[in-house]
Amino acid sequence: MKKIIVLLLALCIAGAFAGCKNGSSSGDGGGKASDREDVVISLKSDPKTFDPVSTSTSSANTVMFQIYDSLIHMNEEFEVEPRLAESYKVSDDEKTYTFKLAEGVKFHNGEALKASDVVYSIKRAQKSPYTSAYVDSVDYAEVVDDNTVAVHLTDVDASFLEKIQIIMIVNEKTVKEAGKSYADHPVGTGPYKFVSYKAGVEVKLTRFDDYYRGAARIKDVDYQIITDDNTATVNLRTGDVDAGSFARASYDEVMNEPALTVADWSANSLYYFAVNNEVAPFNDPIVRQAINYAIDREYIAEVETNGLSKITSVMLPPSVFGYSDEINQTYTYDPDKARELLKKAGIKTPMEIGTIKIPEGDGKNAAEALQQCLSEIGLEVEIEILEQNKFYDETDFGDYEIAWCQISLLRDADSYSILFTSDQIDGMNTARYSNPKVDKLFTQAKATTDQKERLRLYAEVFNLIGEDAAYIPVYVPTNIYAYNKNLKIDVLEPSVQFVYDMHWN
Repeated sequence: MKKIIVLLLALCIAGAFAGCKNGSSSGDGGGKASDREDVVISLKSDPKTFDPVSTSTSSANTVMFQIYDSLIHMNEEFEVEPRLAESYKVSDDEKTYTFKLAEGVKFHNGEALKASDVVYSIKRAQKSPYTSAYVDSVDYAEVVDDNTVAVHLTDVDASFLEKIQIIMIVNEKTVKEAGKSYADHPVGTGPYKFVSYKAGVEVKLTRFDDYYRGAARIKDVDYQIITDDNTATVNLRTGDVDAGSFARASYDEVMNEPALTVADWSANSLYYFAVNNEVAPFNDPIVRQAINYAIDREYIAEVETNGLSKITSVMLPPSVFGYSDEINQTYTYDPDKARELLKKAGIKTPMEIGTIKIPEGDGKNAAEALQQCLSEIGLEVEIEILEQNKFYDETDFGDYEIAWCQISLLRDADSYSILFTSDQIDGMNTARYSNPKVDKLFTQAKATTDQKERLRLYAEVFNLIGEDAAYIPVYVPTNIYAYNKNLKIDVLEPSVQFVYDMHWN
């Protein structure tokens, strides 16, 4: 899903590698579990594919980050940690990054990792609408020797390392030999090997004993695909699932469940409504401003998250570099102001303005709340619930009026440029928004390593985006995650939980 990254794409993607706090647990739980070698984890949606250039859904990324590795990992202190690259150096002009690969790294099929695999993976990423934004500053990558890769940039990119950690490295030979079937038979260098996938039911992985960082402590991983939050909650409480997200409405109950530990943290993600800027009446920024004033963010956040969120009218999470107090929280709940703007735009109400599209299992309460808010200012909309992949197929290419979206990208505002720049229309720019000045400001901010200047430029660009009302930001959620109290997780991540960091007590 191109709007839920872990990255992310999102998931993972932004701040997808920052640490977060442990929650609380109570009671005695289910006793010692040190003899267990498996773990069962819930997935909110069906991954569909396991080729990293063919998807960016949070569920797919959750699985793929167990199967694949990237060159580096950036921790919560923005420090670079080695992964497939044991070291790197930067040229004096800051346009060439040379990565020295770790020795003895093997793919799951026994093939040794080579520099050519890294070059091939970067080239594939450049051609994919799901991953091209993460290598948009790359001119080309080249093999220096079997264990060394040089990545040449077209210009200075202050967020390059933050982005390159998202690119999962594949085995060139395997991908070419498998062709289209590769998506169902992935081969990586990660701590877990792919075993099987049953659409709509489960994904199974098993430990890769030759993993270059040492074999994982948990042997078998069973991802259960559970699209309904209430069902996921029940399965956590009964012990049928060991870890996963759950219904926010059940937060207090789960917190008091003796057998579970609950973690919560402010997410590095954003929930918002996209409006198609190319379709009337949304092609008029005054109408988009009116909708931003009409929306009751407090109410939507309450009904959608049970209060586990913070409202915002800025299209950038506060945890991301680039956010500052210089960015205006322009829109407050003001239906009278909304009606004035509609009148100014020449809109005669009541008016039917199309459909709010939402992905299955997410956003129904938010859509109904927006429907009510719009009705109060004379704008009538229908609600359509779509299977997740169909939802993204339609919204990515402009077949919608209003859509409920979520995104979690990197911890640098440059990664959010993909929501706004003209070259990402038919890509991540769901709103199909275009403003040459915005394009220019993002380019300038990327090309300077002066952090104060970058903050100034990002304040300017996000204030401009706010004035244009390109989207309808709603809230930054509080992430919640529950797991068996006997399951220990060394490092909790905001988006993707790495099974490599898990073990039974």
